[in-house]
Amino acid sequence: MSDPRKFDRADVVQVLWPTIGPHTAESIGTAAAAISELWRYLAHATHSGQAEGLADPADVYLVVGTLRVATSSAMQVMGQLCEWAMALSEIPALGHDETGVQAAETASDAGYALNEVMLRLQQVRDALDKAAQGLGHLYLADDDAEEGGR
Repeated sequence: MSDPRKFDRADVVQVLWPTIGPHTAESIGTAAAAISELWRYLAHATHSGQAEGLADPADVYLVVGTLRVATSSAMQVMGQLCEWAMALSEIPALGHDETGVQAAETASDAGYALNEVMLRLQQVRDALDKAAQGLGHLYLADDDAEEGGR
């Protein structure tokens, strides 16, 4: 970020949430909230009639490919949260705020659910990969070019 008036928006994420940390409950929670807002942004930006920023197939290819990479990271996060929940189920002092409900079982169930999310994200990643492969071959022909080729 050489010119403070011009910056790569993705650099802001690295400044606010450096990969090397510090990692706190607050920073992890706000990172998740930022991801939620970015998905909301993408939902508005790609809405039919408002997606003028995606005029070229190459633009959509870039978005889909980037989301594919992001999905790989999401899979890693879900796997690690799964491990955390499973380890939590082994803590003898773990309690549950409802009488008669087994805390360890609840933590294990959460772990299994997070594992299921990870597996489904793998399917999403694979589908995004297939979509990106297809989009990578598409282009809009110039007015002077022959239809079906350049």
